[in-house]
Amino acid sequence: MTMKSFGKVAPLQMWVLMLAGYGITRMQGASDMVLPKDDDLIIKNIIEGKNNLIKYTDQDFGVSLKLWHEYLLSDEKYRSKYTYSHSWKGMSKAILAEINNPDRSRLEALAESA
Repeated sequence: MTMKSFGKVAPLQMWVLMLAGYGITRMQGASDMVLPKDDDLIIKNIIEGKNNLIKYTDQDFGVSLKLWHEYLLSDEKYRSKYTYSHSWKGMSKAILAEINNPDRSRLEALAESA
């Protein structure tokens, strides 16, 4: 699926962006993934991303964006899908920003308790 902010995004990449808190939006006929300002929407996206990743990989790293990121980079089966070149540059920047977000642990705790 093509996203305005990230380009052509593979499903695995979309689910990791959702785990990071991003949600899909459609405006003026274009799809995009944006990070909402509302915690409830972020938590909803995190949970949906986690559930899709678990279903797809048969692994469970909970809502830990860092653990999922490290796993997908190191696993031979998923690495090429995760680092899909059309969107990797922008996507990896967004994922690393969220991993390093000082508020990330609070958001993950909220998602775990939801």
